[in-house]
Amino acid sequence: MANNIRFVDSLKVGSYQTVTEGGSSGSGGTSGTSGTSGTNGTSGTNGSSGSSGTSGSTGLSGSSGSSGTSGIAGAAGSSGTSGTSGTTGATGSSGTSGTSGTSDKYATTSTTSFTLGGNGTITVGTGLAYTSAQSIIIVYDVSNFQECEITTYNSATGELVFQSPTRTVGSGTYTSWSVNLDGASGGAGSSGSSGSSGTSIGTVTDGTTTVTDVTTIDFNTGATVTGTTGTATVDISAATTYTNATATPINFPSDADPNIPAGTTFSNKTFSEMMTLMLYPTLNPSLTNISRTFSLSPSGLQIIGATIGTLTLSSTFNRGAINPQYTAATPYRSGNPNQYNYGGTGVSNQVSTSLSNSTTTSNYVVVQGNQSWTGAVQYDAGPQPKDSAGGDFSSPLPAGTTNTITRTINGVYPVFGTTVNLSTSTQFSLQTMTTLIQASLVTESGGGGLKQYIEVPNAWSTITGLQQFNTLSNVYDTILLSSFTTSSVTKTIEGQSVNYTRYTHNGGTIGARILRFLT
Repeated sequence: MANNIRFVDSLKVGSYQTVTEGGSSGSGGTSGTSGTSGTNGTSGTNGSSGSSGTSGSTGLSGSSGSSGTSGIAGAAGSSGTSGTSGTTGATGSSGTSGTSGTSDKYATTSTTSFTLGGNGTITVGTGLAYTSAQSIIIVYDVSNFQECEITTYNSATGELVFQSPTRTVGSGTYTSWSVNLDGASGGAGSSGSSGSSGTSIGTVTDGTTTVTDVTTIDFNTGATVTGTTGTATVDISAATTYTNATATPINFPSDADPNIPAGTTFSNKTFSEMMTLMLYPTLNPSLTNISRTFSLSPSGLQIIGATIGTLTLSSTFNRGAINPQYTAATPYRSGNPNQYNYGGTGVSNQVSTSLSNSTTTSNYVVVQGNQSWTGAVQYDAGPQPKDSAGGDFSSPLPAGTTNTITRTINGVYPVFGTTVNLSTSTQFSLQTMTTLIQASLVTESGGGGLKQYIEVPNAWSTITGLQQFNTLSNVYDTILLSSFTTSSVTKTIEGQSVNYTRYTHNGGTIGARILRFLT
């Protein structure tokens, strides 16, 4: 049998061939047949003369050797036996030369559209030597091919039917294929000869060097091919170079995110597969939590009894992020919002898948103290995050509702006083009615006897003390609250009569100053 030589997919050798068995021996003729030739087999040697005998018949011609396949030229046939008791036998005629061995042909191409990974039918060249059950390789490129066995081949039409693959590399549908035996086929064999079976040989050519009777191909020491007639060095640069189209994602090597952890073992990995493992580790995405906002307009301090024509509640929703998305269904941590939940006077929930929403209430009348409204967002479940290799990372965010945010209006009565002039009661900026009151009062000098005062609503917390700012020491000094006389006044606030207490300075004429009335 032949020695089969198989090269890896990316190995490119100048030429190579394998010769299989030689033809079977021809039968010996009387008066010796000559052996059939190899390539046009050489004539057999003449038989030796027979010994003297009576009426010896002429020796029969040796039969022609049958056509050998892929064998080397056989040795010449042995000489025939001498005739019995005859006259000198006639010289045996030369054996007919053997027919040349049939040249096998397998390498071909196809333009049939076919998807890698299954059985099928493609059209290849006609007149090839394919037979059922042979193992073939169907190649688009070095990264996309499959190995399978032939079901049938029609040499007249080129129809090649094959079974499901025993090995598939890559994927995709293509219309340009190279087809050959799985493992390169040998070239045409030498002509068979009669005689003993031929010896298996092969040739490998690199440039001008040809090695025959190949016994070893060793790629560990520089791809040296050794045969009985010499040594050739084969160019394997195509198998030892690497090109990547995708930029590497991280520094290499990386202890923080090791591509190949210590203790990893490998089995039958190709050069390209190992390079990919080293340069493209499995990376995980960053997950950003969902978030939301909620606002109330107007909000904060409002005068008691005021009517707010339009009170607006506004919400937004941020779905978070999966970054990079890789193969996750969406780049978002959650699904879409499905409802905006509102709480408080004059509002209700709003069904919406938008990332923002608002609702209003009209002609709201402010009351004393805090009045609150709330906002929250209901949302759908998010996708399964994926890593760079397509595996699951972490867990999908389940459907849920955000935490509730509260926004408030605080209804207060304003404070008034002589902050502009002594003859006018001017409204102070609004402030909470439980805190101290700071008043910048104008000078009493030239006021015609008018005095500094402030007016505090009776709904305010009780005034318990008084301080005056010391411009020299930059601190507040305590002074007597009794330096101010109290009296009752009524003020109209938002159309309503409201009871106030007026605190009027009762001492000598004094300049402008900053006072704090403590509660």
